[in-house]
Amino acid sequence: MIIRAAAKSDIGLRRPKNQDAFVCDTQTHLYIIADGLCGHPGGEVAGQMATQFLHQAVPAIPGEGNEFLEAFQRVVEETGKHIFEHTFDHPELRGMGTTLTAACIRNKTLFIAQVGDSRAYLIRNPQVWQLTEDHSLLQEQ
Repeated sequence: MIIRAAAKSDIGLRRPKNQDAFVCDTQTHLYIIADGLCGHPGGEVAGQMATQFLHQAVPAIPGEGNEFLEAFQRVVEETGKHIFEHTFDHPELRGMGTTLTAACIRNKTLFIAQVGDSRAYLIRNPQVWQLTEDHSLLQEQ
């Protein structure tokens, strides 16, 4: 299996800070994108915390198949808890949050975790498939 991966971020035209964070680890086959929530304090902090926490935790998860999937889900939940608890010591960051999409390949199986509206796509020339659905008010309507 040949996997090509790349990551790039751009601040865009409307934001004073870049709140994107990503991991593109071709050794462990872990790919993460986090986009700090605009309009909330510390979005860039939340995005960085999420990617760093997952980058440390996911490669250490043992097993494969359902065993890996359940542990992967727990680590994503722990990531959210870790970010939330960080605000106890940093009240100026209360309300911070981030979207998150993480993909990990284990034994030729793709596992994806997603929160928010950062999408995952599979590209196999010439086709593109959207693999995730947005978790947003607009999508729910």
